[in-house]
Amino acid sequence: MQSASKLAPIVVSRTDDTELVRSVLSQLLDTLAEDDSSPESLAVDCVRDCWLDIDGMGVFHLHAHNSTTLWIHAQVLKEYRHRSVEIGYAVWGWILANCPVNYQKFITSIPVIYPNVRAYTEKMGMIWEGTNRLSARKNGQIIDQWMMGITRKEVEAFLRV
Repeated sequence: MQSASKLAPIVVSRTDDTELVRSVLSQLLDTLAEDDSSPESLAVDCVRDCWLDIDGMGVFHLHAHNSTTLWIHAQVLKEYRHRSVEIGYAVWGWILANCPVNYQKFITSIPVIYPNVRAYTEKMGMIWEGTNRLSARKNGQIIDQWMMGITRKEVEAFLRV
């Protein structure tokens, strides 16, 4: 693995390439989807939702939860996860530069069977805001999800540190 200083900067760009998005999602289907999901069942709407291409290393899904809140979900390909923090910084920068300012809150939900994903979101400044009990089906069980969030001002402060 190269040191971060020798790696090329990560380019984040909006994409409407549904085949690219489906390709990434299908590689991560076992961890991102509920039981009995198939690549064909994954909803990829590049018109109402925003999909970010992370320089070929994965995609981020941004979905308007309401008029002030964006739901965010990261799908970083396994071979690039060593750059996850760098990717997170690049995505926060893109969001601040490109998302309308009416979006003042950014949230995500994480099945409790993925404590590594929770640790990543905390590394990226998000905080635990609650638990959505018995809200996802994984590995034949109905499980809880952690609700994580961060405000726009908190992201701005996080990037200044």
